[in-house]
Amino acid sequence: AGFGMTKRLDRLLSLIRDASRARFLGSRSFSHELEAKHVQQVTQGGGFTAFGDDGTLTFEYRVPERVCFRGDLYLPLSVLLAIVDEVTSWASVGVDPARRPGVSIDLNAALAAGRVPPRAGDHLVFLARSRRMGRTLGFQTCEVRTGSGELVATARHTKLLDMGRAWGIAFGAGFDLTRGLLRAFGSVDRPLPTW
Repeated sequence: AGFGMTKRLDRLLSLIRDASRARFLGSRSFSHELEAKHVQQVTQGGGFTAFGDDGTLTFEYRVPERVCFRGDLYLPLSVLLAIVDEVTSWASVGVDPARRPGVSIDLNAALAAGRVPPRAGDHLVFLARSRRMGRTLGFQTCEVRTGSGELVATARHTKLLDMGRAWGIAFGAGFDLTRGLLRAFGSVDRPLPTW
């Protein structure tokens, strides 16, 4: 914890905000939806809350009733996996010098032994970490825990990271210039989606 962690999280949140306002992206883009989820969860004490010096990105999530199965109010595992996908992807972008989002080629999760799926109202903490980042592939893991620290699920995510030379130039060494141009000429304010 400390100053480095706060600075790293601030940089990542700034990147998400900038990406969600890019004029060339649709109003329902990945980054736009992600910013909306973060803002929604912040109102409930969650959202992206930490990005440690070890590369662990923390996302806290209060399970809303509207995403649960009717009747028993369990969170579908597909929703849990979608959140893992988003959080591990941003953990990858946050530690990669070229900020490559990549493309998922393998994503899997398993509930901890003896666990039932989370229910509406549960407080979940997603701890995503990039284990290895290469030129072509990236490997991320994610632990999902309750607010009290009990393990709910574990997940693994493999991403194809080869984004081409133009990406490496624009989002690697030339990122400050890319960001400045985007802010000056390619930014538009859009309302965040509501559910």
